[in-house]
Amino acid sequence: MKILITGAGGLLGSSCVRLLLSDTNHDLLAVSSQPQAALREKWDLEDHEFNRVATVRPELFFSNPLGHGPIDIGINCAWPLNRGGGELARGLDFHVSLFKSLHAVQAKVLVNVSSQSVYDSSRKYLAAETSDLDLDGPYAAAKYAAELLSRELCPDASVTQARVSSLIHPQFHRRLVNKMTAGAVRTGSVTLVQPKHVFDFMDARDASRAIATIALKAEQTFAPIVNVGAQNPLTLEAIGNLVAEHVRELANRSVDVIETHSAPTETHFSSGLDSSLLHNAWNFRPRYSIVDTIQAAALRAMNTK
Repeated sequence: MKILITGAGGLLGSSCVRLLLSDTNHDLLAVSSQPQAALREKWDLEDHEFNRVATVRPELFFSNPLGHGPIDIGINCAWPLNRGGGELARGLDFHVSLFKSLHAVQAKVLVNVSSQSVYDSSRKYLAAETSDLDLDGPYAAAKYAAELLSRELCPDASVTQARVSSLIHPQFHRRLVNKMTAGAVRTGSVTLVQPKHVFDFMDARDASRAIATIALKAEQTFAPIVNVGAQNPLTLEAIGNLVAEHVRELANRSVDVIETHSAPTETHFSSGLDSSLLHNAWNFRPRYSIVDTIQAAALRAMNTK
């Protein structure tokens, strides 16, 4: 079996590559615009593992998809880092070419990584797969457009939209949790602007395992939409308190938690997901928690002070 992974040089795509190489015997086709040497360094693979991965630039794959086939499963992790309108437009062009190519090679399964952002961001509930959509910005609209394209352009494949929660990872330094932790180590304080806002973070390693499970077991268990989250939404206040607790313990210093509030008219924010379908139908359980990222980020900040 051959599995194609796009965005193979990104946080989620890299995690998928490492997971599939360690847990399966399948060959991989990694689609990425990054040089092969950079990918190998990022994946940190042994020679025998790297030999199971073929790499190809997107434009070369799109120009001759049959030359890289047959492909049984496609996992699409690609998305522009820049959320500007021009990048989103080019990202959708990429997706049209990708889905047409997967159809040409007769891929049987496609897991398209989408986002929890297609749901109402001011929700007071955990969004389920059946919840109404509310595309409140260009990013959410583009993500949903990619969902529609995948269904229309891959009509013969089993297509699953994996609506993923916000990802964290010990090395994802620009994520809120990492930045908050580094700031606590540096300044001895955690400032919370909207403490009641709700975040549903999931470790990228768990997300990649969930996506791989959905893809590999599509013949036995299939759903057109699956929320991929840790099933543990937390308020910003709770996250700040966790950061303060673990920085105090690891750095042996006092940490103050300071709450401030914007205008009372500011809309409530939530990225909370109901991921019970994933957890029940695929018997999925996360292996990493937000504490793993907090502790790793704190140790990194302590070593770079």
